[in-house]
Amino acid sequence: MRPSSFVCALAVVLASGCLFQNIGAAERLNDAVWGLNDDARWGMVPAAAERVQPRYKRRFMLSRRGWGRAVQIADTEISRVDLADDEKKAVSWLAVRWYTEDTMELRETFLRQSWLRDGRDFVLVSERVVAGDPHLLVR
Repeated sequence: MRPSSFVCALAVVLASGCLFQNIGAAERLNDAVWGLNDDARWGMVPAAAERVQPRYKRRFMLSRRGWGRAVQIADTEISRVDLADDEKKAVSWLAVRWYTEDTMELRETFLRQSWLRDGRDFVLVSERVVAGDPHLLVR
């Protein structure tokens, strides 16, 4: 490889690293919302909890203690993600279709999740059932 080719290749690698460092707040929020809800959907609640504010983590884990065992998530649909103008707060809305092993009856619950920016990333700080079957999140 010629020295000029090496320098050019090195510049491209370094520039791509800088681009990944500059991912915007909206993209980071979407990654957090989709990542948390996808992990939780597949019963990987501890992995999902990595995107939860420490003060809310215990409650988050308890509310999903049966997920992946007694409660099976059939589908989740994120319908909306809103980032505040200051890019420090956000809200997401999602529908969760689920069933329990004992009844096999499909149910639907609609959640509102609140997010805060923590450094460069977003963390879930609270959530509540806004419609549908209230029993999805055990309290």
